[in-house]
Amino acid sequence: MKKIIYVLGLVLLVSLFAALYAYATSFQVRNVEAIYSDDVEIYMEQDEMEVFVRKLESLKQYGTVATHNTDYIKNIVLNMKYGDPVSFELGLDNNYATLTIKDIRDNMIYLVDDELVEWIYMHPSFDDFYTYKEPKRHDVSVNNMVMTSSLVDYHYTLADAMWYEVIVDETKDQVITITDPQLNLSVVSDGQVLLRVFKGDEEIYQGDIEGFEVPELNGAYKVSITSAWKEMLYYGTEETSFTLEVNYPPVFTANRTSMYQGEYIVVSAENLDGDLSVSDNYMPGLFFQASGDGHQLFIPSTYYTTPGEYTINYGYESFTFEVLERDFNAQYLTVSKSTESSTRTDDAYKQYNENYKPALLETTYYPETYPNEFVLPVKGRLTTEFGVRRYVNEELTSYRHNGIDIANDEGTEVVATAKGKVALAMELILTGNTIVIDHGNGLFSSYLHLYDMEVEEGDIVETGQLIGSVGSTGFSTGPHLHFSVSFYRMYLAPGYFIYDQPVTYDNYEDLFQ
Repeated sequence: MKKIIYVLGLVLLVSLFAALYAYATSFQVRNVEAIYSDDVEIYMEQDEMEVFVRKLESLKQYGTVATHNTDYIKNIVLNMKYGDPVSFELGLDNNYATLTIKDIRDNMIYLVDDELVEWIYMHPSFDDFYTYKEPKRHDVSVNNMVMTSSLVDYHYTLADAMWYEVIVDETKDQVITITDPQLNLSVVSDGQVLLRVFKGDEEIYQGDIEGFEVPELNGAYKVSITSAWKEMLYYGTEETSFTLEVNYPPVFTANRTSMYQGEYIVVSAENLDGDLSVSDNYMPGLFFQASGDGHQLFIPSTYYTTPGEYTINYGYESFTFEVLERDFNAQYLTVSKSTESSTRTDDAYKQYNENYKPALLETTYYPETYPNEFVLPVKGRLTTEFGVRRYVNEELTSYRHNGIDIANDEGTEVVATAKGKVALAMELILTGNTIVIDHGNGLFSSYLHLYDMEVEEGDIVETGQLIGSVGSTGFSTGPHLHFSVSFYRMYLAPGYFIYDQPVTYDNYEDLFQ
């Protein structure tokens, strides 16, 4: 009897210990020591852990599916205080509407469709699921230099359907200087890339990297490279900007290296940062003036220029040219004593010196470039060439003829040789109705002895625009136009501007056709 009681007691004791062990090692909140996600411990407050574990305890309340069929799988392991760890799989989806949990113990997959879905997606412990929370970035390098000046504006959404913003302001002044038209621009980006280039406030390029051409002109350019991303769960941009300093060395080109008296030479300069003075043994006051996208040096000559070789220096290099002698004809005029006495007076010369000459001293018209189109103001018979020595009533005058005389009927229309601003429109005793047009950069044209004038001082006239008509006012022997072109008050042969050759008695009929 005692033996039976002993055996029964031993069985009861073993059963009790077995029950106690089963209770102690069972999957319950009190037995969970730590939770790991992909071998990284998840830190939860006690109440949060209880909510999570109780949901895992009651998975059988949910329906089951055959597979996760989700975008992302996380392994969850619950380390127990007593007993073996318990493992689960979380199936997460980027639509945030689906959550599946697989219980590794029975390999059943449960489809969760209650508040646990948002709780899991929004819990900081599962934050690494949102791989897109970090802003999308690009890498930009210019001539092997990494560009670090950027501004990031990034937005993303989470399971709570709220949008969050990330601003990363790393803007700074970065300058890339080039002295030749080589620019190695590299952009590594999985977004849509847009390149924009500005010169001051003007946008001069917008497009892709491949279509960009390095600017041809010196100066500072702002370069902006923007990558843009737009997906269902995020969108944003990163802009990298820098200043491109284009500093090409100057390049000089002359249209000729010799000229006849009355002709001119133009030296064009690219990549000059400003007006450039000239030192020389030729004439004072020469300098490179802005013209279009470059600069130009106008080197004039006239009938008084001494033939020979000259050298001018403009700092970067020197330029040697030759002035060639030209034969000028003589002209003999007979003027009535009444005309001469009424027009060649002290008052006439005083008026001429006070009005006509000052009009040629200062330009007030500033075109972007030198005029590149000149036309003949009026057709007719050439009666006086440029540069002739003149005898009036058999007496040699102290001056040369500074233009060309074209005879035609009184009232024949006269047009502007090139676009410019009327610097003088006035009746003078000596030259009659007189018009001076300022073409900018020191170039002037003059029209004397007009019958009438169709413009006023300050008017802007276009090439070929009517300005007056042929007359015989002032010191004149008959209806004609006296037409001259000057660099300030240094007169040049007009034919070189219109025909690239002088107008002479021998060629004018062919040229005027």
